Amino acid sequence: MNEKNTSTLKCLRGVARSSIGGCHPPDPGFKSRRGRSIFYFYKEKLYSKPKDHFIGVSVVLIRQLDVLSKGILYESMGGIEKFRCILREALETALHDNLSVEHIDEFSSIGRKDIPQINERRVAWALSRTHNMKILGIEVAISKKGDPFHRYPLPDLLEYKGYSINRSELKRVANELWNKVRGVTKFDIVGRDTRTNKLCFVEVKTTSEIGTFSIDDVDENTLKRVIEKDDRLRLQFLRQQEFVNSIKVEVKPCLLYAVTELDEKNIKVTLYRASEVGINFSFLKSISSENKELRIEKYPILDNFFSAVREGLIPLCQGMRSIVYLIRMKLLQKETLEEKLEKIDRNELASWFEELFGYPLTGDNRRHDIEDQLERRGFVERAINRGAIYYITPAGWIRATYFETLIKQQKISIEELVENVEKEVRLLSKNIVKEIS
Repeated sequence: MNEKNTSTLKCLRGVARSSIGGCHPPDPGFKSRRGRSIFYFYKEKLYSKPKDHFIGVSVVLIRQLDVLSKGILYESMGGIEKFRCILREALETALHDNLSVEHIDEFSSIGRKDIPQINERRVAWALSRTHNMKILGIEVAISKKGDPFHRYPLPDLLEYKGYSINRSELKRVANELWNKVRGVTKFDIVGRDTRTNKLCFVEVKTTSEIGTFSIDDVDENTLKRVIEKDDRLRLQFLRQQEFVNSIKVEVKPCLLYAVTELDEKNIKVTLYRASEVGINFSFLKSISSENKELRIEKYPILDNFFSAVREGLIPLCQGMRSIVYLIRMKLLQKETLEEKLEKIDRNELASWFEELFGYPLTGDNRRHDIEDQLERRGFVERAINRGAIYYITPAGWIRATYFETLIKQQKISIEELVENVEKEVRLLSKNIVKEIS
């Protein structure tokens, strides 16, 4: 990503998150009927009456203050004119760009020093683009005891994708593996090789995990020696091997190890096939790609994009799942934008996702995708006193629009696009004001 694009993203992120959507903040003199009768500000001190209503109404008032305080930062950054300028620059850049793995990395890293799933995501994209592999899932657990939604995520994923499996046998194996370690056994990537139709279970290792400075220093013997020497890696390998061997009757599986080396411009991956017995590896393939090549073509409509995700052409990492959630929430809100704020239950959103994409979402998935990726960063907010029910914020609306512009062919000019976004964000902001008042 060049310096101009990086600068644009940083500016977009700052303005979108600090404003309530590019419109001027609500009138500071605004008070709800309840707020007007119980609270008032006088000489920068907060008084209340009667006191027995203090706790309930203070929630409403402090929510108003949360939003109004963002307006101070918004104005200090240049207000509406700066917002319009950066919005136009960002969307114009997106019009001439395509969604890439770099965009997903940037989205995933907001507020973080590290980038969640960066190695797994980059390898999945490289396999998808250069190894004819359709990606079924990233970081999929064999079992998760006690999960309220999916106790056996991997068997559920295989059934969702149309594989005929002996579920009772896989559950037995999964239970045995769980009992051995009292924890999760997972695969970093699950995919299907479209040339051989083999079901591939991939473990991703970086050169630092292998203990080398360069991927060129790794070969079959190095990988074998490292795994045999480290008890944690050895037990992990044996558990993965046991599961893969358990489904040989129903499908054609293979266990692969992908050693990867990343830098700012390139990704290198060396694939090794693991043995069915013992710890041995055979060289399979080397892959090298520039990061900027890991991108998609623009689709005529969003439904085409959703279909590509469902078919495994676009890997569903945590970041991509959250992008899909955000776009879905925008589409739902757009239907009622002039009437009300659309509040969406997290589990209903997850049910829609599972049905459309054939992907099991555990309790941890649901929490991480919404709370960690979206709520903490201000792209969605919880409805007042409503538990895990969310609405999209102006910052989320702008981000969703940005991703839509990267994904979908646009038939309108940049002037119309910017004008539409500003109008939509103003309407959304008014709906939010009603919700917090």
